Amino acid sequence: MTPDEELALISTIRSNEPWRFDELVSSHQGKLFGFLLGMMRNRQDAEEITQEAFLSAYRNLSRFEGRSSFYTWLRRIAYNLAIDLQRRHRTAEKADPHWIAQSLAESDDGPDTSLMKVEIHDIVRGALDRLGADARSIILMRDIQALDYGEIAEILEVPIGTVRSRLHRARNELRALLLKEHQELFESMLDRDPLTKETRG
Repeated sequence: MTPDEELALISTIRSNEPWRFDELVSSHQGKLFGFLLGMMRNRQDAEEITQEAFLSAYRNLSRFEGRSSFYTWLRRIAYNLAIDLQRRHRTAEKADPHWIAQSLAESDDGPDTSLMKVEIHDIVRGALDRLGADARSIILMRDIQALDYGEIAEILEVPIGTVRSRLHRARNELRALLLKEHQELFESMLDRDPLTKETRG
Protein backbone atom coordinates (compact mmCIF):
# COMPACT_ATOMS: atom_id res chain seq x y z
CA MET A 1 0.00 0.00 0.00
CA THR A 2 1.48 3.35 -1.05
CA PRO A 3 1.36 6.37 1.30
CA ASP A 4 -1.27 8.02 -0.88
CA GLU A 5 -3.38 4.87 -0.90
CA GLU A 6 -3.09 4.64 2.87
CA LEU A 7 -4.20 8.24 3.33
CA ALA A 8 -7.16 7.58 1.04
CA LEU A 9 -8.03 4.49 3.06
CA ILE A 10 -7.88 6.44 6.32
CA SER A 11 -10.19 9.07 4.84
CA THR A 12 -12.63 6.34 3.86
CA ILE A 13 -12.48 4.77 7.32
CA ARG A 14 -13.20 8.11 8.92
CA SER A 15 -16.12 8.92 6.64
CA ASN A 16 -18.28 5.84 6.18
CA GLU A 17 -16.38 2.53 6.21
CA PRO A 18 -14.89 2.05 9.71
CA TRP A 19 -14.66 -1.72 9.23
CA ARG A 20 -11.83 -1.16 6.75
CA PHE A 21 -9.54 -0.33 9.65
CA ASP A 22 -8.76 -4.06 9.56
CA GLU A 23 -6.74 -3.34 6.41
CA LEU A 24 -4.44 -1.07 8.38
CA VAL A 25 -4.12 -3.74 11.05
CA SER A 26 -3.18 -6.37 8.46
CA SER A 27 -0.64 -4.02 6.89
CA HIS A 28 1.21 -3.07 10.08
CA GLN A 29 0.52 -5.69 12.75
CA GLY A 30 3.60 -7.84 12.10
CA LYS A 31 6.05 -4.93 12.09
CA LEU A 32 4.51 -3.36 15.17
CA PHE A 33 4.60 -6.63 17.09
CA GLY A 34 8.28 -7.09 16.22
CA PHE A 35 9.07 -3.57 17.36
CA LEU A 36 7.23 -4.11 20.66
CA LEU A 37 8.71 -7.55 21.25
CA GLY A 38 12.15 -5.99 21.14
CA MET A 39 11.09 -3.41 23.69
CA MET A 40 9.08 -5.64 26.01
CA ARG A 41 11.12 -8.86 25.64
CA ASN A 42 7.97 -10.79 26.40
CA ARG A 43 5.55 -12.12 23.80
CA GLN A 44 2.41 -11.77 25.91
CA ASP A 45 3.17 -8.14 26.77
CA ALA A 46 4.01 -7.37 23.14
CA GLU A 47 0.75 -8.90 21.96
CA GLU A 48 -1.20 -6.94 24.57
CA ILE A 49 0.38 -3.61 23.63
CA THR A 50 -0.05 -4.32 19.92
CA GLN A 51 -3.78 -4.76 20.44
CA GLU A 52 -4.02 -1.70 22.71
CA ALA A 53 -2.11 0.44 20.21
CA PHE A 54 -4.44 -0.44 17.34
CA LEU A 55 -7.46 0.15 19.52
CA SER A 56 -6.12 3.55 20.58
CA ALA A 57 -5.30 4.42 16.98
CA TYR A 58 -8.82 3.51 15.88
CA ARG A 59 -10.42 5.57 18.63
CA ASN A 60 -8.19 8.55 17.88
CA LEU A 61 -8.04 8.29 14.11
CA SER A 62 -9.63 11.72 13.80
CA ARG A 63 -6.48 13.16 15.40
CA PHE A 64 -4.17 11.71 12.77
CA GLU A 65 -3.08 14.70 10.72
CA GLY A 66 -0.96 12.96 8.10
CA ARG A 67 2.22 14.90 8.89
CA SER A 68 3.98 11.57 9.39
CA SER A 69 3.09 8.15 8.07
CA PHE A 70 0.32 6.25 9.82
CA TYR A 71 2.82 3.63 10.96
CA THR A 72 5.10 6.25 12.55
CA TRP A 73 2.08 7.67 14.38
CA LEU A 74 0.98 4.17 15.42
CA ARG A 75 4.47 3.29 16.62
CA ARG A 76 4.55 6.41 18.80
CA ILE A 77 1.27 5.32 20.43
CA ALA A 78 2.67 1.84 20.96
CA TYR A 79 5.95 3.11 22.37
CA ASN A 80 4.18 5.24 24.97
CA LEU A 81 1.91 2.35 25.97
CA ALA A 82 4.91 0.05 26.29
CA ILE A 83 6.84 2.49 28.47
CA ASP A 84 3.80 2.91 30.71
CA LEU A 85 3.44 -0.86 31.09
CA GLN A 86 7.13 -1.31 31.85
CA ARG A 87 6.98 1.32 34.55
CA ARG A 88 3.99 -0.37 36.17
CA HIS A 89 5.46 -3.87 36.00
CA ARG A 90 9.17 -3.17 36.33
CA THR A 91 9.71 -5.56 39.23
CA ALA A 92 7.72 -8.36 37.61
CA GLU A 93 9.34 -8.15 34.17
CA LYS A 94 10.07 -11.50 32.60
CA ALA A 95 11.98 -11.72 29.34
CA ASP A 96 11.09 -14.02 26.47
CA PRO A 97 14.35 -15.92 25.76
CA HIS A 98 13.94 -15.59 21.98
CA TRP A 99 12.87 -11.97 21.65
CA ILE A 100 15.80 -10.82 19.50
CA ALA A 101 15.38 -13.58 16.94
CA GLN A 102 11.63 -12.96 16.79
CA SER A 103 11.97 -9.20 16.50
CA LEU A 104 14.51 -9.63 13.72
CA ALA A 105 12.14 -11.93 11.90
CA GLU A 106 9.41 -9.27 12.05
CA SER A 107 11.68 -6.40 10.97
CA ASP A 108 12.01 -5.22 7.38
CA ASP A 109 15.68 -6.29 7.25
CA GLY A 110 16.31 -10.04 7.31
CA PRO A 111 18.76 -11.64 9.71
CA ASP A 112 21.44 -11.79 7.00
CA THR A 113 21.52 -8.00 6.61
CA SER A 114 20.82 -7.08 10.21
CA LEU A 115 23.57 -5.74 12.45
CA MET A 116 22.67 -8.52 14.86
CA LYS A 117 24.40 -11.69 13.68
CA VAL A 118 22.25 -14.76 14.17
CA GLU A 119 25.12 -16.85 15.50
CA ILE A 120 25.79 -14.43 18.37
CA HIS A 121 22.27 -13.28 19.12
CA ASP A 122 22.13 -15.15 22.43
CA ILE A 123 25.12 -13.21 23.76
CA VAL A 124 23.86 -9.89 22.46
CA ARG A 125 20.39 -10.63 23.84
CA GLY A 126 21.85 -11.12 27.29
CA ALA A 127 23.69 -7.80 27.10
CA LEU A 128 20.66 -5.92 25.81
CA ASP A 129 18.54 -7.42 28.56
CA ARG A 130 20.80 -5.72 31.09
CA LEU A 131 20.36 -2.29 29.53
CA GLY A 132 17.63 0.04 30.69
CA ALA A 133 14.39 0.16 28.72
CA ASP A 134 15.24 3.48 27.06
CA ALA A 135 18.69 2.37 25.92
CA ARG A 136 17.41 -0.98 24.72
CA SER A 137 14.52 0.52 22.78
CA ILE A 138 16.61 3.12 20.97
CA ILE A 139 19.08 0.45 19.84
CA LEU A 140 16.15 -1.65 18.70
CA MET A 141 14.64 1.21 16.72
CA ARG A 142 17.86 2.26 15.00
CA ASP A 143 19.91 -0.91 14.68
CA ILE A 144 17.32 -3.67 14.35
CA GLN A 145 14.24 -1.96 12.98
CA ALA A 146 16.44 0.43 10.92
CA LEU A 147 14.35 3.53 11.61
CA ASP A 148 15.88 6.82 10.53
CA TYR A 149 16.67 9.50 13.08
CA GLY A 150 13.64 11.57 12.12
CA GLU A 151 11.28 8.66 12.76
CA ILE A 152 12.85 7.94 16.13
CA ALA A 153 12.65 11.62 17.05
CA GLU A 154 8.92 11.60 16.23
CA ILE A 155 8.30 8.49 18.31
CA LEU A 156 10.24 9.80 21.30
CA GLU A 157 9.08 13.38 20.75
CA VAL A 158 12.61 14.74 21.13
CA PRO A 159 15.00 16.59 18.78
CA ILE A 160 17.16 14.56 16.39
CA GLY A 161 20.26 15.71 18.27
CA THR A 162 18.87 14.11 21.42
CA VAL A 163 18.25 10.86 19.53
CA ARG A 164 21.87 10.82 18.37
CA SER A 165 23.25 11.43 21.86
CA ARG A 166 21.00 8.82 23.48
CA LEU A 167 21.90 6.28 20.81
CA HIS A 168 25.60 6.99 21.27
CA ARG A 169 25.32 6.41 25.03
CA ALA A 170 23.26 3.25 24.56
CA ARG A 171 25.75 1.80 22.07
CA ASN A 172 28.62 2.55 24.41
CA GLU A 173 26.80 0.80 27.25
CA LEU A 174 26.22 -2.23 25.05
CA ARG A 175 29.83 -2.24 23.87
CA ALA A 176 31.11 -2.16 27.44
CA LEU A 177 28.91 -5.09 28.45
CA LEU A 178 29.95 -7.18 25.47
CA LEU A 179 33.64 -6.48 25.85
CA LYS A 180 33.56 -7.16 29.58
CA GLU A 181 32.44 -10.76 29.13
CA HIS A 182 33.33 -11.64 25.52
CA GLN A 183 36.28 -9.46 24.61
CA GLU A 184 37.99 -11.78 22.12
CA LEU A 185 34.77 -12.53 20.26
CA PHE A 186 33.52 -8.97 19.97
CA GLU A 187 36.53 -6.66 20.00
CA SER A 188 37.34 -6.74 16.29
CA MET A 189 33.66 -6.83 15.34
CA LEU A 190 32.74 -3.86 17.51
CA ASP A 191 35.61 -1.79 16.12
CA ARG A 192 33.99 -1.85 12.70
CA ASP A 193 30.30 -2.33 13.53
CA PRO A 194 28.15 0.85 13.65
CA LEU A 195 25.94 -0.79 16.27
CA THR A 196 28.46 0.22 18.93
CA LYS A 197 30.18 3.17 17.30
CA GLU A 198 29.29 6.83 17.32
CA THR A 199 26.71 7.72 14.71
CA ARG A 200 28.14 9.40 11.66
CA GLY A 201 25.09 9.86 9.46
